[in-house]
Amino acid sequence: MMFRSKYDRAVKAGFDVPRPRMVDYGFPASFMRNTFEAEQQSKRTNAAIKAFVISAIYTTIVTYFVAVNFFPNVLENPSDNKWPLGSIAGLSLWLIFGYVKAKLDNTLNNDEEVQRLAAYDAAQAAWEAKCDDWMESQLETGLVFWREMRGVDLERALMRLFQKRGCEVETTKVSGDGGVDLVVKIGDAVMWRQCKGHATPISVAPIREIAGVCSRSNAHPVVFAVNGFTKPAQDTAKALGVQLFDAHHIVALARRSNLTDLAQANDEAVARG
Repeated sequence: MMFRSKYDRAVKAGFDVPRPRMVDYGFPASFMRNTFEAEQQSKRTNAAIKAFVISAIYTTIVTYFVAVNFFPNVLENPSDNKWPLGSIAGLSLWLIFGYVKAKLDNTLNNDEEVQRLAAYDAAQAAWEAKCDDWMESQLETGLVFWREMRGVDLERALMRLFQKRGCEVETTKVSGDGGVDLVVKIGDAVMWRQCKGHATPISVAPIREIAGVCSRSNAHPVVFAVNGFTKPAQDTAKALGVQLFDAHHIVALARRSNLTDLAQANDEAVARG
């Protein structure tokens, strides 16, 4: 069965915090958000037009007033004084339009229905944040959670896993880093990690790649591949001292509350292969 989103999937898996409902914020069941937002956009467009018309009228009055009282020679020969008149008019239009537009926008933003929709959106965002936290603390201990991870989502999930368990993590790429995705620091120990969200076991190439770049530094080479490694990749990793983590190993890490001793266990894990 396919769920509409990761949040629906979390609810199905046991997340029991009530999701905000639009009816709780005074919106009828027939409320169509797309229609409402289109109407709001139309109102903002009309407000901009109204602001421009009002500004043009007041700009004409202000320009004439300023010219009569401060620059009478300009009006006597306007064709030779286009620049002064244009400057006065342009500055007046800019100031007046900005003020009128801001007032009209403020009126629209303070509309009761707009405010209620903003409150709903804030509650929905807070609920999604709680759902994300729950997923990371509950679903991250499941194999399916990790085996379905791909690309940037995998990097971010691993980054959060290590950060929540006492490790310092950076995602900034290092020039010529050989595909390093995460830099994990535990005390004085530094681990450079590749994250592979492939649907099938990965081959030898990434193992040699990270081993090569780490050989020029003091970093420990580590590769995460959620769906495992081929036999040649495992043999190469053992020979080159690269630590391998598949989904089973990641789940084991997720079940721990602290990973600050991971650096000390690194050599032993590599020796075990």
